[in-house]
Amino acid sequence: MTKQRLDEQYTCEYPAGTVLFRQGERGEQMYVVRSGKLELTRNVGGREARLGVLEAGEFCGELSVLARAPRSATARVIERARLLVIDASTFETMIQHSTEVAVRLIQQLATRLVDTSRQVELLLLRHPHARVAQYLRQEAEAHGEPDQDGMAIALTAAAMATRLGLARDEINAALQRLERAKLLRTRSDGALVLSDGQRAQDFIDFLEMKQQQGGTPTDGGAAAAP
Repeated sequence: MTKQRLDEQYTCEYPAGTVLFRQGERGEQMYVVRSGKLELTRNVGGREARLGVLEAGEFCGELSVLARAPRSATARVIERARLLVIDASTFETMIQHSTEVAVRLIQQLATRLVDTSRQVELLLLRHPHARVAQYLRQEAEAHGEPDQDGMAIALTAAAMATRLGLARDEINAALQRLERAKLLRTRSDGALVLSDGQRAQDFIDFLEMKQQQGGTPTDGGAAAAP
């Protein structure tokens, strides 16, 4: 099937605010973004955490279609979108007859696997401050830019709260604690600079150890731990 015929037969337009599917629902279709933006979210401990934003050329819903499994996330249109809406049988036919589609699917699945592994690392941490510190480490390794005393990351408290499913005050408290521990500083342009990845890991381990012991780490103890 040509790209033109594919567009003509399967393209639909959705306004902002449309929920394409919800976490836990049965998946019977996948979506390819032609234009616009989609947001993927997941319920974590009763709070909504953002998994990512999809733009033109990206797709979602393929795992549920292939595995006949419930949706692992909720997909919502956040900017009016033109989408290819493809059912299971059509998708399987496309994979069988198109090397390009198969390769792109493998690449997407590999990327999702890495993202899922990172998300699991975060969810295994019970202390919210440890979760914030681990997320900063992950972002520094993946997207950080070298700074004179660490790795700079363009993140806001609001974005972290959405991603981690934590309240803004929990994020701010964690950032302040990391600053007191000399592990983090905020540049004049608003970027966060994580100074030492290994000391940040020691900080995370300390918080989790105290959490398991049923104690609440003091600021002084946490700062001294690294």
